[in-house]
Order: sequence, then C-alpha cells, then structure tokens
Amino acid sequence: MSKVRSLNTLTIPLLAVCITLFLLYTSMDESIRAEENLEEDVTYLKNIVDDMDGEIELGELTGHAIESKYLSFDEMEQVLQSVMNELAVSNLFSEEYTIDKSKNHNIKTARVVLNNDECELHVSIQSIANKDILLDAQTHIVINITDKTDELEIINDYHKRIRSVFSILGAEGEITTCLSGFLSDKLTKDEKRNLLGEKIDKRDIVNERSFENSNVVKKSGYSSKIENLIMVDDKKQNISLVLSDDKIKGKTAFRVATPLVNSDY
Repeated sequence: MSKVRSLNTLTIPLLAVCITLFLLYTSMDESIRAEENLEEDVTYLKNIVDDMDGEIELGELTGHAIESKYLSFDEMEQVLQSVMNELAVSNLFSEEYTIDKSKNHNIKTARVVLNNDECELHVSIQSIANKDILLDAQTHIVINITDKTDELEIINDYHKRIRSVFSILGAEGEITTCLSGFLSDKLTKDEKRNLLGEKIDKRDIVNERSFENSNVVKKSGYSSKIENLIMVDDKKQNISLVLSDDKIKGKTAFRVATPLVNSDY
C-alpha cells in the first residue's frame, strides 16, 4: 500500500509538469504561427504593389480595441503608460512624451502624439458613457504607427508591438496593416477600375465590394491567402485596394490593406 501511495505522490506532480509544458509549447507554437501568418499577409500585400509597379512610401498600422468599461483619467493615464512602455517608444523617439487629456460631456480622452523625420505615433484612449449610465460604457484604445518605410521587417515589428500591447491589456483588438505610395503615372478612372479589377481577378479574391467617386476607386474582398479576417454584412473580408488622385504629385496614389483601409471602419 505504501508503494502505491508513493507512486501516486510522484505521478500527480509529474502530470502537472507535463500539462504545464504542453500548454507552454502550445502557446509558443501559436505565437510562432501568428508571426509566420503576419509575415505572409504583409508579403502578399507587397506582391500586389509590385504587380502594379507601385512604389511604397509609407507603412501604416492601426490597432483598435474596445473594452466594456468607463475609466477615470487616472486609470486612462495608467493604461497609456503601460501602452507606451510595451511599445518601447524610447527606442523609436528621443523626446519624452506628454499625455493630453480632455472631456466633452460624457466622453473622456487621453492622447499621446510623437513624431520624428521617419515615424509618427498616435495613441488614444477614449471612454464613453451614456448619460452617466455606465452599463453601456465603452473604452476605445487606438494605436496608429506610420513609418516612411517599405521594409517588411519594420512593419512586422510594429505589428508585434501592437499585438503585445493588446495581450498585456487582456483586450481583443483588430490591427489594420496598410502599404501606401504612388504609381508612376496618373490613371484615368477607367484605368483605375481596370487595374484593380485585374488584380482582384488574378488572385481569385471573392466577395467583392466596390466604391467609386470622382477621385477614388476602391475594391475589397476576401482572399484565402490572407490569415486576417473580419465579417462585413455576413461576408468574409480581409483585403482592400484603393486608387486615388494626388493633386500635389500629379500621380495616382495607392493604398493596399488588410483587412480593410481605415475609411471602411
């Protein structure tokens, strides 16, 4: 009987260790897969730009998370400091940051803006309550990073930083990755429409949605080659292509994004 007790005494801690190691391995494996998917998604976007003979001037990432709570200014400041620490902004900007606070009726906002010659960072936290009834309260956390780069490693690094922020906050967030720049020429409206239609068809993008005005032609849809995904009107969407006129440069500007360009939100 003592041998059975001794065996059980050893088995239980050993089983706990095995479970812990399995969960740790699973978490690491999911993290590695997420990074690989991200790199594949950004590479997919860049291939579309290359196929249009476009020149990338900016890489832009926007992270947006929503929490069902109403924060005080002190709580918002604490969250902002956590965000800035996790983003490791001291590695990107030499200047110290300050937090701007404002209140308009039942909307509180705390914001940080930093920029240099290459990079610009906007972090905003906004708490919204409905006539002081906190049951429907929401806090929006928005992180926007814009960099004058076409290097995928830098864009992927920003994405990881934003994802890490959402992880420490315990918030579910959506991240939009956008590559923007210019084509070599200025296209007519028909040429824009034909070019985007060609890229959509070439890559078997489905659930196509279109928008046009005098200056802009935009197409969005779903590609099985991209891991990122949102639902719009019960249809899968994860890629957006936009061509517009830039009057200053006299060229056609492009935006290629996943899941959708910011104007779709």
